[in-house]
Amino acid sequence: VPQEEGMDPTLKAALDQLHRLDGWVALATTKRNGEPHVKPVMMGYGDGVFLFSLTGKQTKRNLQHDPRACFTVYRAGDYAHVIVWGTMVLRDDAEAQDWWNELIRRAFGEDGLRARQRTLSIAEGTCLGVFTPRRWRIFGLPSS
Repeated sequence: VPQEEGMDPTLKAALDQLHRLDGWVALATTKRNGEPHVKPVMMGYGDGVFLFSLTGKQTKRNLQHDPRACFTVYRAGDYAHVIVWGTMVLRDDAEAQDWWNELIRRAFGEDGLRARQRTLSIAEGTCLGVFTPRRWRIFGLPSS
């Protein structure tokens, strides 16, 4: 998994406060007809990129049509949240498989990885989304 040194320190600090490795974030994409599509997904981050475990076909179709996306990480029970806008590339190559395995291992441990083991395949609808942030907003946290 990419290292975290390339990430903006303010964004990283906010994410470290709000995001649990085994938690979910809301990922928004746009359908071909312009309708929004929001889905809960697993996310990891490092080196200025975000990694998403993507399953199903709608999100894949949306990103192939329009790579722009945004996601939000929030804390239940209050207003604290981060919104990040950027672009996503779908990957199912060997490096992406290694990153996906590490993302799942960090969240769920070795047993969790064994229980969720799968081979990435864009054609089958399971892949790694590599998201490059373009801008973000931090709400409800100290110095935001």
